[in-house]
Amino acid sequence: MGADQASKGAGSCRRGRRPGTQSSRGEVLAAARTLFASVGYEKTTIRAVAAEAGVDSALVVRFFNGKEGLFSAVLESLDVTLPTLLAQTTVQSLEGRGVAVARTYLEMWESPEVGPALQAMVRGAIGSPQALGLTQKYLGTGVFATPRPHLALVGGMLLGVAITRHVIASGPTAQMGLEELARMLGPSITAQLDSEHVHSAEHSQGPPGRSGGATSRQHPSTSQEKGIT
Repeated sequence: MGADQASKGAGSCRRGRRPGTQSSRGEVLAAARTLFASVGYEKTTIRAVAAEAGVDSALVVRFFNGKEGLFSAVLESLDVTLPTLLAQTTVQSLEGRGVAVARTYLEMWESPEVGPALQAMVRGAIGSPQALGLTQKYLGTGVFATPRPHLALVGGMLLGVAITRHVIASGPTAQMGLEELARMLGPSITAQLDSEHVHSAEHSQGPPGRSGGATSRQHPSTSQEKGIT
């Protein structure tokens, strides 16, 4: 009898919510991306995320210390920075590079891994001052992480197009094919990359009359990536 009870007790311990593991942490993060992207920050609850991930609510809190920490973790899972975009585009000509940067960024939004997190970032920030503050902090170290105005403009341009295409989801921007849209954006991005290249080259020269101040004009594939921090 005692053995039967012990066996039943052991069986009951094995049932129910799964214990915390790294895999369940990843599942909680994936569930949070889905909910933040679909219903926004305010309507997403810890209980709903836990149910979506198949874990106990207390485990979500243990992993992320609440909804704010969970939203921050979703943002931190993104690696969408201007240096990353430039590093991922290997096209050597400046003209071709503008199209390549646009294509790479738009592909991130359509990726099943990265896209939901990007949409979660935008939808979360809409209507929630708390989430907006977290998003602003992320953008300051993410896609806008550069003191250079021409490159910051590229980041703003790309983000605006992506929001129109995937969040507002209306008009020609949402209906175009990705490649067509990238080719339309390419010249504008190229113009900013070219302006940034000229700006960097001018500022790399020393004051007039000082020996050794002038430096050779580097190709944007090297000078820009080194200049963006």
